[in-house]
Amino acid sequence: AFQSTGCDLCGAGPFATELERVEHQASKKHQRMLDFDRQWQNYLSAEHTSE
Repeated sequence: AFQSTGCDLCGAGPFATELERVEHQASKKHQRMLDFDRQWQNYLSAEHTSE
C-alpha cells in the first residue's frame, strides 16, 4: 500500500525523518490548519443538520 510521507492537510513534505514529521505536526502552520479543518467540519455538520 502507498503511504504518503507528507502532510495531506498542509501540503507539507515529504518528510525525510519521523522527527521532521513530528516537528511539522507541532508547528503553528499545522495547528492553524487543524483548527481551520475543525471549523470547516463543524460548519458542514451544522449545515447538514439544519435542513
